[in-house]
Amino acid sequence: MHPLPVVQSISTTDRALVVSGCLKAHMHIAANKYIDAHVTPTPSSNLISDVVERFIMHFHQAMLDNNLVEIMVMYESRWNKLTEKYYTKTEWPETEIIVLLINNDQLFLILYHELYYCHVYSHLQPNIDEHFHSYKSSCELFNYLLTI
Repeated sequence: MHPLPVVQSISTTDRALVVSGCLKAHMHIAANKYIDAHVTPTPSSNLISDVVERFIMHFHQAMLDNNLVEIMVMYESRWNKLTEKYYTKTEWPETEIIVLLINNDQLFLILYHELYYCHVYSHLQPNIDEHFHSYKSSCELFNYLLTI
């Protein structure tokens, strides 16, 4: 292991550059923390893949069209394939992302929640919040079914 070189002296200009660089780095970190805390994400390729985005929109359209065959294909085949490819160790996208893709269709969101939590229970380790939200999701589904 080589010893670190010892700097005998540093000029005032170099010292100012080092301090300036540190300040810029701290400002960059602070800006990123602010963005993470205050900026609402929107659907983009950074959050979900184009394939998943198209799947959600196609699945939603199949429901709007009452296309039972397509709904079954989407649910029984495509959902599982996309889960294997993108979400074996993570959750599917949050509702806040999905809602923007499907024009806030409440029935689709209720059904998506059910799929989402089935995935969490079958592939991941749900925490207490997920248990609570999955229960709430099931209540929303039953309440919807009671109104039709």
